[in-house]
Amino acid sequence: MFTLQNEILEQTLKRVLTGNGPEEGQRIGKRLGWWLCNPWSIERWLQFEYAFCLSQILGPEYCVSCEDKYVDIVVKHRGEAREGIRKDEPLAGIELKVRGNWYLRNPTYTFGGIASDIAKISKLRHPSVALVIWFVVLPKSDCGDYALITNQLAGRAETSAMREGQVDFGSLFERYRLKQDRPSDLSEIGEPINLEVEGFDRFSVHLFAARNGG
Repeated sequence: MFTLQNEILEQTLKRVLTGNGPEEGQRIGKRLGWWLCNPWSIERWLQFEYAFCLSQILGPEYCVSCEDKYVDIVVKHRGEAREGIRKDEPLAGIELKVRGNWYLRNPTYTFGGIASDIAKISKLRHPSVALVIWFVVLPKSDCGDYALITNQLAGRAETSAMREGQVDFGSLFERYRLKQDRPSDLSEIGEPINLEVEGFDRFSVHLFAARNGG
């Protein structure tokens, strides 16, 4: 049975965020910075970038598409014929959410969409993953481009500690005291990816996943 293993999910995110080398990584960093000027708009871009990079990693034997039968990302076996591939049964599916530490003022909203994705994949017959890409960032104090994020982080004890370099990027939910709010079957994959993005003092990306029984 085909399964999207954790190593593949983690490798795909690294490809999305860093590309194939330093020059491409710098270009991606600029795009991330541009998107985060409006931090609630980044999910769709990451959905398509993640699907494209996943297709490159899986290779030509598989077809990866988006919004196939209302599933964010779907993997199918390409086979001999390329016509009518959307009619084939999926091998695996991904429902994707993007979150950030600027969401944390409202845990109910933050985790509500994630819980809905977990409920959705539980009804799919093929192996599927509810995937969460989670940004933990700290804009520079003099950078007005990220005022939306800065305003959401204002007054949090963790923000001052992050600025002083006293908070490590691990144990996300423990650090923000959100263990009681998150879905119990959501677990972190791999280590956080630390990036250098212009306009930010700290920039890290976590990956979480929950699986169905397919």
